[in-house]
Amino acid sequence: LSKFADDPNVTRVLEAALSSRLVLKRERDDESDLTCPITQELFIDPVMAADGNTYERRAIEQVIGSGNRRSPLTNEPLGSATVMLNRTVKKLVEAHTQRLEGAGFRKRARFESDQPPH
Repeated sequence: LSKFADDPNVTRVLEAALSSRLVLKRERDDESDLTCPITQELFIDPVMAADGNTYERRAIEQVIGSGNRRSPLTNEPLGSATVMLNRTVKKLVEAHTQRLEGAGFRKRARFESDQPPH
């Protein structure tokens, strides 16, 4: 391996691989911030509950509707059954989804351009 240590091509490939890995980890971390702690799914209709945490509306309303008046995350009593749309999280999810769709489009276009003619 030491004979490759000074090879600039090897260094460039390793740096690109490490960079890609960090980008993927960052995207996974971003996505975990955009998922409901109850459903573990990407938010569609994110709302903030009285505990200050964001949940998918149908999930937290189901919890509250069942008579459970405690935070699903902290188990502390919820001061109110009222939930409010979390516009910031909704915009972040929309931007994240558009980024993923754009990446998929670019990947498909690259794949299709690499196909041999029929």
